[in-house]
Amino acid sequence: MNAPVLMRTGFTPASLDEKARTVELIASTGAGVTRHDAAGPFTELLTVSGAAIDLARLEGMPLLDSHRQDGLESVLGVVLAARIEAGKLVVKVRISPRHEAIWADVRDGIIRNVSVGYLPKSWRDGKDPNTGARVSTVTHWELREVSLVAVGADPAARTRGTGMPETQNQPEAPPAITTTTTTGTPPVQETTRAAVNQE
Repeated sequence: MNAPVLMRTGFTPASLDEKARTVELIASTGAGVTRHDAAGPFTELLTVSGAAIDLARLEGMPLLDSHRQDGLESVLGVVLAARIEAGKLVVKVRISPRHEAIWADVRDGIIRNVSVGYLPKSWRDGKDPNTGARVSTVTHWELREVSLVAVGADPAARTRGTGMPETQNQPEAPPAITTTTTTGTPPVQETTRAAVNQE
């Protein structure tokens, strides 16, 4: 698990539009997280590129509270747009007037961690040549939802703001993979980066 990222207080998202109630979020950088299967632990990486991410569900995609799907109160807002920028998935969201307290905390930099819910469609398996550890790179995945979360699996997924250089909070470079195999549809139906972190 990554060490907590410390940010200075007084952080204000620079992309925030008070009148439109919109803000830009770095939804994913593809940072490696540890998962487990029957064979043991492995590192999962997400490929972040226009070719890798299926945005077919983008129109009307929900912004959720911690990946909860148990009712309309869990819908904090809506995703308006998405783009790839310097290896990051950046989304623009609008937060509902029903969640004024959430909006205020985003504005004040109190809530800043972001996570994605996704469906992996294809991946490439291999090994880290330095450690021999298994690595699975998700090469094609469908974005299902974006969430504001208390603690995210991707340390660089957060609200975009001032006082945050482009090089800050970047994940370590993914390990080089020596032996790879291509597989079909994964057995998991849908997953979230937060769920991976919880595992």
